[in-house]
Amino acid sequence: MKDGGRRGGTRQDHAHIDDINKRGTGKLRIQSAAVERAKMNIMQTIGVSLCGAELKQIKDAIDLAKEISPGSEGTATLWADGKKVSWEAAAFAAGTMGDMLDWEDCSGTGHSSAGVIPTAVIAAEVLKKSGKDLLTAVVAEYEVYQRVALAGDTNIVGFNIFACLF
Repeated sequence: MKDGGRRGGTRQDHAHIDDINKRGTGKLRIQSAAVERAKMNIMQTIGVSLCGAELKQIKDAIDLAKEISPGSEGTATLWADGKKVSWEAAAFAAGTMGDMLDWEDCSGTGHSSAGVIPTAVIAAEVLKKSGKDLLTAVVAEYEVYQRVALAGDTNIVGFNIFACLF
């Protein structure tokens, strides 16, 4: 196999992974192609999420997020609503929104952006991080997602559904 026996593409497809941290420097170095892809995935995921905002399932997820958020004022913004809720509730709603239309990115390991992008955007908001920090988090989250997904293999039909239910 030209991908060295791994699922999900060629060695070149994952070239940014090996350059994410140069030993001894204490600084992250992310290839510009990975940063550009992260920017595109952020815009695409938020756009897709907002496109589905009028769907009943999304409105229900937003209402549930408001209901499950403890306290009267949270630290994270509900996408398409603007209300501040807990970061957990905001992540739930944004992840649901990102996956609802099934228009998110796809790789040999699945639809990672519905989980990666909402958590990174919400964490950046709550922790008051910069855009550069957001992009670093997105690349790092894709890194972890891909490595974990490539480490295992399943033939279970509906694997993602089972993971969400339990």
